[in-house]
Amino acid sequence: MSDPNTYTAAERAFAHDLYAEHLEEAAFLYHQRQVSLNDPGHSWRDPRDIEIRLMAHLRALLPGATLIDDVLTAAFQQGEPGEVFAAVAVWCGLDDHARLKEVMAAAMDDESRQAAVEALCRFMPRSATGWLEHTVKGRDGTQVAAAAQIIGFRRASCAVPLSADASPNQEVAPLWKAWALGRLGRKEACPALRAHLAACGEPAGSALLALSLLRLGDAAVLTWCRNRIGTEPWPALALGLAGDASDGTLLRRIAFAQRVDPDSVLALGLLGDPVAIPQMLDLLDATSSDPVAEAASLALYLIAGAPLFEDVGVPEPFDEDELFDDERAKLHQGGEVEGLARHRSSFRRISQDGNLWRAWWREHEDSFTAGRRYRCGALLQPRDLVANLANEILPKQLRALFYEELVIRYGAEIPFETTMYVDDQCTAIEALRQWGEAKIKDFEPGAWYRHGNQVACDQT
Repeated sequence: MSDPNTYTAAERAFAHDLYAEHLEEAAFLYHQRQVSLNDPGHSWRDPRDIEIRLMAHLRALLPGATLIDDVLTAAFQQGEPGEVFAAVAVWCGLDDHARLKEVMAAAMDDESRQAAVEALCRFMPRSATGWLEHTVKGRDGTQVAAAAQIIGFRRASCAVPLSADASPNQEVAPLWKAWALGRLGRKEACPALRAHLAACGEPAGSALLALSLLRLGDAAVLTWCRNRIGTEPWPALALGLAGDASDGTLLRRIAFAQRVDPDSVLALGLLGDPVAIPQMLDLLDATSSDPVAEAASLALYLIAGAPLFEDVGVPEPFDEDELFDDERAKLHQGGEVEGLARHRSSFRRISQDGNLWRAWWREHEDSFTAGRRYRCGALLQPRDLVANLANEILPKQLRALFYEELVIRYGAEIPFETTMYVDDQCTAIEALRQWGEAKIKDFEPGAWYRHGNQVACDQT
């Protein structure tokens, strides 16, 4: 379209409505992408078509941004998360620092703020790095948390200060700073991170702090995790990501106790030692718990890689308010409501059939050696973890763990996040694949590594 400043009144009105439609469509596609990302039946690649269309609408918005400034402002101030995302993305494209500062300072609900942060993570202009660094040094906890998230995602060259003074009630800002410092590789932050971990009594915060310390090569955090395994839930995955064979012994004692811990079972799958497989088979035979059965089947697949899958039907949600009280009560008791047709969608998952797994293991057990690390049936190498990143069968939430393994075990430095757009993920995966192939002679298949250094394999 021509310069909006040359439009007649009629052309201006038409263009205004057209650009507003682009904004509305971009907001809708943002929502559709979120649905796809959170749907276990969708592959991590599925949002690509949505992302392409979303980007097209955002590009179409840029020429008319000044013309619909009132619409963008209203969308940001009053709109739902998709409209907030689109408005912030456009202001990033305009390199409008004043607007972006307003975004950081604005009060909004959690979903809208996260949408704004997502837009800033992806689209913030490089010229904004200076005030981003200024913001992360500020006193406003909400703005500091947002700035730290953006810095970590973009691996921006910014100083991220983290005081060693920590209170038992961790705020969100120090946690996002810790996350960013782990992404940036700032090893000098380890003492402050350890202080925050010691003061943090919240599992998710403790797990995040421990993960950042593991990324930075801090050895003390492993001892911290070992001392707390079995009394707190979060250390299990940390040991799965960075532990050695002796940690496998510790995890087996916890994982198969009277009260089975799914995270410990999954952590054993990440460690990859086939010595745990017989107990996992027993677990599949005995459990009626969906989380435990899922963890056991995933752990078995991560180690053995057996092509054992099953299709699972999932009832699509419906509005219970449309039912009468007696129908709703009957449904909650597991009964069927006459005339209620519930559509089902299906997705493929790793089999949770213990008999099927046991038969496969009897046939293939001799192909595995206790004390070695396996991934999907092969002696583990970095390229196997890269293949896991590209895998469309494994649950999407595991992909973040596979990337952490590449960093913590083998010292990979190529940026990757599972929230990247699909094309960006594919580019990063290809770069990691090439890195893995170049490093193939540096790492013994199936050996235990931490930050590129081989560690002893002591199972006592």
